[in-house]
Amino acid sequence: MLPSNLLITRKRKGRIKPVFAEITEENLGIAESIINLFSRCIGKRYSALLDEFQMLEESSAIDYRVIRSLFILLERRIIMEEPSHDPFLLRQTVFEIASYKPIISERDREMVFERSSAELGISKRELKENLWADEDPIIREFSPITPDELISLYNLSLLQTLLFKADLLEISLSNPDVLSLRNLLRELRFYGLMYDIWRSGDRINLTIDGPISVLKLTRKYGVAMARFIPSLLNVRGWSLRSRILDNKKIFEFQLGEEEFDRYHKKCVEEERIKPAFDSAVEENFYRQFNSLNTKWLLEREPGPLIKDSVVIFPDFCFIGYNRRIFMEIVGFWTREYIEKKIKKLELFPELIVCVNNELRCSPNFRLPSQLKNVIFYKRLIPLNEILNILKKYEAEELDRELKLIDNNFKRPTSPIVTVDELCSEMKVSKVAVKSFLQRGVEGYVFTGSLLVSRRLMDEISDKLDKLSGKATYAQALDVIGEFIPSKQEEIFDALGFTVDWRSLNVENSIIRRKANIKNDIMRS
Repeated sequence: MLPSNLLITRKRKGRIKPVFAEITEENLGIAESIINLFSRCIGKRYSALLDEFQMLEESSAIDYRVIRSLFILLERRIIMEEPSHDPFLLRQTVFEIASYKPIISERDREMVFERSSAELGISKRELKENLWADEDPIIREFSPITPDELISLYNLSLLQTLLFKADLLEISLSNPDVLSLRNLLRELRFYGLMYDIWRSGDRINLTIDGPISVLKLTRKYGVAMARFIPSLLNVRGWSLRSRILDNKKIFEFQLGEEEFDRYHKKCVEEERIKPAFDSAVEENFYRQFNSLNTKWLLEREPGPLIKDSVVIFPDFCFIGYNRRIFMEIVGFWTREYIEKKIKKLELFPELIVCVNNELRCSPNFRLPSQLKNVIFYKRLIPLNEILNILKKYEAEELDRELKLIDNNFKRPTSPIVTVDELCSEMKVSKVAVKSFLQRGVEGYVFTGSLLVSRRLMDEISDKLDKLSGKATYAQALDVIGEFIPSKQEEIFDALGFTVDWRSLNVENSIIRRKANIKNDIMRS
């Protein structure tokens, strides 16, 4: 992006266009001259670069706004040398010593430098080199690009600068592939832009609120949108329309991929290394939620939700209890933007919307705090509120499954039935099966993961009673294993037996029944 006073546009009949620089010999020549200037000035003071640039600008017939813009774009590619001593401290010492008496000659000036360097413990040369090093630093490095890349970068910057004045940006994509669309939406979320998306035939349409539409955080939002533009250029078949506010008048702006390709080619510096997460908020939530070890699987960037013409790309999906609950994290927002999001909850009731109060762009406005599946937060997404919403879905699903079991459960014919077998047979969760079995099944005992006939439990109980006070724990489990192939420890506990440990050696243990517990267990 460039300073607004360097933006060159043409206006006609209510329309506005940036004056892009064509890739001509003249433009490539001036671009090469400025690039060479920067390369020559490595190791020199910044002031030397400015002096040489001023001479180049005065001798060129090209619009000064173009030349200064090219200079600014290259200036961002230099690294200044860090001063070896703090310039502020050096000046403070020099000015303090100079204040003792008037400086009326070169000798007086040199005496001040000598006394100052002695007090600071550095040489007079070091003192002079670093005294103003923060205001006129030495150019240490410069990362050059080719002339045509510089012209392309200039044209991109013109487009970004113009769109900084937009109140609305409409984008149309012709039959985009899912991966490209997902990447584009990810960039929108990364920069926190306010957008809406819908489908129309084979086209995907997006509207993005422009910087002029927000009343707070305008510059911050505008910079975010400018940084998003290169991501759009990577998608094939794009076109855009926008309303531009310039000198208190609204102008219409249109641009398509085919037209812009004449002025721009993709540059290396436009690419951004994709982070593992779109934001620190998203990463923090993902790690914290997974550390809770809930029965929900948290999936990042699930596929799109499409209903009629409405399309949503959620940030997360909670998978569990035969449900998929989606979550979207909102960046910048206004009153109108959040109200649109809330309307979408009517189409997608299983969508959670998380809104950052610190990115509110509408002053003096707050939505009611109690809205279904809408969570407001600062800095971190509150896990408790997310869990409370998920618990409601858990309860709903549990009720549904319990009704299903009530209507379809038949008393087993086998003496042993596992919870897993019942889950597979009835297509319900373990939680629902266990909740149902805990109510009791006539003629059976539920041990935790097994449903065992009371007759078989009585038979095992009688055998263990005969061994009570005599057999070891290992021997008792062997006896149970003659009847039940697994979960012997569970049966042992369910029958009301315990172990007296006389040492850490399992062979040095004795089983016994807990006092007055047999009748209670077998009546349950």
